[in-house]
Amino acid sequence: MLQRIQSIFLAMAFIVSIGFYIWPIAIFPTESSDLIFTAKGFLSSSGKIITLLYPFLILSGVISFLLLYQLFSFKKRIRQIQTGKAIIILLLLWYGVGLIHAYSYFQNFEILLELRPHVVLFIPVVLIILILFANKYIRKDEDLVRSVDRIR
Repeated sequence: MLQRIQSIFLAMAFIVSIGFYIWPIAIFPTESSDLIFTAKGFLSSSGKIITLLYPFLILSGVISFLLLYQLFSFKKRIRQIQTGKAIIILLLLWYGVGLIHAYSYFQNFEILLELRPHVVLFIPVVLIILILFANKYIRKDEDLVRSVDRIR
């Protein structure tokens, strides 16, 4: 039943998660030029790859895949809720992995005060909100189904 409201929230979340791969996360100003932080890694201003961040790219891919899985497992509501909780944990881990990679590249946290954030830095917050709304409506459906089973 893809016409449910939670399916709309999950579809919006999946579409928003594609932004991980399209836009940069942040720009770090350095002495020579700006470094662009993307899901792929650090890029120079000219677009040349400086370092690849495979864990960050894989984590972004897993989040997008799980959002799609949660959208299409509408017959298993409990599994949908559990998947939503796992995605929220992975989104919080996404921030942690990003901080670790930024620190390991620059070797200080002062550079984080100078970064220019882009829209992708806030995508996990939007995804968490959308997943929470979807889980709320999934739980409502599950409660409705259980109450009907009790009446029989």
